[in-house]
Amino acid sequence: MSVTRTESDIESLRQRVQQKVDRECTRKRLDFRLIVKEASVEEEEWVYVIVVPDREGVRAYDYAKVLSDVELELRRDEHEQHVLILPALDD
Repeated sequence: MSVTRTESDIESLRQRVQQKVDRECTRKRLDFRLIVKEASVEEEEWVYVIVVPDREGVRAYDYAKVLSDVELELRRDEHEQHVLILPALDD
């Protein structure tokens, strides 16, 4: 079953992911912030959410657990089955 998402739906998802990422970074006492740069629909109903650290020198390994926990929470609590949160480097 294909899900059609509007730009408003995607922006709402982007904002919810940012809130959850902020909460997890605080809870894990990380010394950096993660910024949700964009969210876009790719490959039918999948939404890719791009996340970058707020400073240089932070490796994806340093925050992979945060992204994994947020994805799991979205699937479990919000029934968002087609969301991938991806680490990236800021331009």
